Amino acid sequence: MKRLVLTSILLSLALLPVRGECQPLEEAEAKNALARAAYDRHDFKTALALFKEAFSLRPSERYLYNSAKACLRLEDREGAVYYYERYLSLKPGASDRAKVEEELARLRTELKERGMVEIVFSSTPEGALVSMAPERRTEMATTPGSMFLAPGSYVFTFIKEGYLPVTKTARAVDGATEPARLEAGLEKIATDGFLKISCNEDGAEVTIAGKPAGVTPLEKVTVPAGEHVVRVVKRDFDPFESKVTVKVGKSSNLKVELKASANGDGRNGGGFPWKTAAFYTSIAGATVAAAGGVVFALGSSEMSNADEAYDPKIDGPDAYQTYRRDYEAGADKVEVGSWLLFAGAGVAAGAAAAYFLLPEDAAPVPITFTPLQDGFSAGFFTTF
Repeated sequence: MKRLVLTSILLSLALLPVRGECQPLEEAEAKNALARAAYDRHDFKTALALFKEAFSLRPSERYLYNSAKACLRLEDREGAVYYYERYLSLKPGASDRAKVEEELARLRTELKERGMVEIVFSSTPEGALVSMAPERRTEMATTPGSMFLAPGSYVFTFIKEGYLPVTKTARAVDGATEPARLEAGLEKIATDGFLKISCNEDGAEVTIAGKPAGVTPLEKVTVPAGEHVVRVVKRDFDPFESKVTVKVGKSSNLKVELKASANGDGRNGGGFPWKTAAFYTSIAGATVAAAGGVVFALGSSEMSNADEAYDPKIDGPDAYQTYRRDYEAGADKVEVGSWLLFAGAGVAAGAAAAYFLLPEDAAPVPITFTPLQDGFSAGFFTTF
């Protein structure tokens, strides 16, 4: 939670340029313009390729619709069905939905009349890409989806990131009046392992990678595969810290031997919780910066209103005095707001950087939120 809050603060303070976000959209629109020009000169193959490039740069239903139109001019009915289906999937509330569905029905009828058989694909979870052998000349389907094929036997593979691929064989039967249906249940690829922690003292608090994991003994904790920092603390004992490597699907054992604290000052071994202090300092700095932004905006608004209300060609000396008073009051707020904004931002950025650089506190201080009557929690950072 803390890392998420501080990362959000740093991203806000960085004021990332908008140009980087706009560039893919501009490039996609440029590709779309070239595609439309190719379409107008009846170079439909080039137009289709450019529409596809535009979609890869910035997914938009317009590019899918245009791709379907290009496929129609190429007499690629399978491709047109594919792009029309994706168009409706991406924009279910399209104003021309009825018209597109009518066109889809016509294309499906024509494909069936040509002896093609429809195969409908589904998977759990959805969103799997369906490839096939022999390869298909047009785009592959994604689940839920379908494709039209000539009668024969085919091997289909369902592929989704983070899941094991599933291969199934199906036959498109000549003369079939109903679509063939093929469903696949995808199994998530294992990326976790297990950690067992034993300790000479029961009830010691355990954190793994800075996150509370429970108290000793821990029989089986599921953690992502890789190296983790395990910390074990208990009042009147010195903190214990060790690095443990966990392999996918395997269990690692960690034996902890806590030693009584020589200074007897409790579970944090006398250490000040600098990391926690840095976290709350960053929150305070961000709050000051936000307040400064509000004051700055109010002052700017007052200055603008004063300028708009005063016309030197019409208004007299009294109006000028009012103008000067209101304008200077706004200018004072702008100055104060600027100081608050930059000082708060500097403190927030510095404290956030310190938080990420400092080692974990021996006894992490938990963040608690006080529920309000409206059901929300106190503190602006609860929205992250």
